[in-house]
Amino acid sequence: MLCYRVGHPNLLFLPAPLIAFGFGGLFTTVAAMIADVCDQDELANGQRREATFGRDLLVDDEAGNGFGSGDFRLFVELDRL
Repeated sequence: MLCYRVGHPNLLFLPAPLIAFGFGGLFTTVAAMIADVCDQDELANGQRREATFGRDLLVDDEAGNGFGSGDFRLFVELDRL
């Protein structure tokens, strides 16, 4: 909330690098782990199901984006601007 000030739009650039590196590392790690999870699942069940894990990752990502954008709108109160 410190960097989201109506009169100071340049403050938005302060947290951007931290957010970018955090999300980049998160998505890279999760994508790399999907292959390991698929291999472990194949050993346990005897069949490959990459599409199932990819679908679950996509659904979780879309749900997070939807809830996150709604929370951001309420948090920043864009309706008052």
